[in-house]
Amino acid sequence: VGPGYVQDFNDINTERAYPWALVKPDSVEAVFQMCCEILTLHASIGSFTGQIAYPVGDPRSEIVSAVDGTLSTQQNFEGGHAIVLHQGGMYLGQAFFVRNPYVTPWRAVPALGFPIGQERNTTSRFSTTGTQQDFQGGVIVQITSGARSGQLYTVSGPIYARYFQIGAGSSFLGYPIGDELTISGRQRQNFEGGLIEYTPGSGLPAEARAPVASVRIDAAPLSLQVGNVVQRTAEVFDSLGNTVLGRPVTWTTSNRLVVQLEVSGATATLRAVGPGFANVAAVADGVSSGTLRVTVTSACCQPGEGAPNAAVQRAFQEAIARNNLT
Repeated sequence: VGPGYVQDFNDINTERAYPWALVKPDSVEAVFQMCCEILTLHASIGSFTGQIAYPVGDPRSEIVSAVDGTLSTQQNFEGGHAIVLHQGGMYLGQAFFVRNPYVTPWRAVPALGFPIGQERNTTSRFSTTGTQQDFQGGVIVQITSGARSGQLYTVSGPIYARYFQIGAGSSFLGYPIGDELTISGRQRQNFEGGLIEYTPGSGLPAEARAPVASVRIDAAPLSLQVGNVVQRTAEVFDSLGNTVLGRPVTWTTSNRLVVQLEVSGATATLRAVGPGFANVAAVADGVSSGTLRVTVTSACCQPGEGAPNAAVQRAFQEAIARNNLT
């Protein structure tokens, strides 16, 4: 059959009746055994003349999963391909084919565990197409469209746990666009729509974060009297217009002698403390909102009121303090 020889056998157990075979690839002077679910799956994906071709060794049993400790039987094939048969757990008796280029990262990342599905076509939240294969503890994605077409990325471990929890490629994150890396003691992986990161050994779950695209506040100009108090709340959005929660927001005022801020999360209380002008803004992840222009007036007249700018007003006020005037 193709580049080798095959002899088929019946199962001595007529109730089970699994197919058996002894096979010899032309590439080596050895004969290997094939059986059962592995041989059945092998036949369904092209058999000896298909992409999987001939085995390069006998099946190896009792391979332990690094994810849940279950066992599997595995057989390797020409071209680097492999078939994995689950010997326990919820996938007991099911076999899955892992082909190249998926085999290389699968063998390199034990946290992936055993395959739990065949390769399939998917589309991310950003309409990027790809083929992916799911594993006990992760996923391998090969992107098939756009600038990263042909690139292969692995998501596993705590990052995968969070990625799977929020909907994987159909979530706001989309597909991975890089492999896991270490930044300032944290593990991070970047995705089309954001990132997931965690601190090893902290006991805390990984956090999924979308990049901030815009910060919005009510920026209609305000006219206040000294002593007035108002509140403004910042809203943070990603590139798709989705609200981004839990992102630290920093508030700024250009003149603390005019407007002082009391901040609680995304909400700031603006307190008018002196006449003049101040610009107020909210910033999240380096992205600033529009500027809120605040004009504060008072009953005539405070020292320095009417000065052309804050520096001149401040000079009048400092002169009073310096000379101990009351």
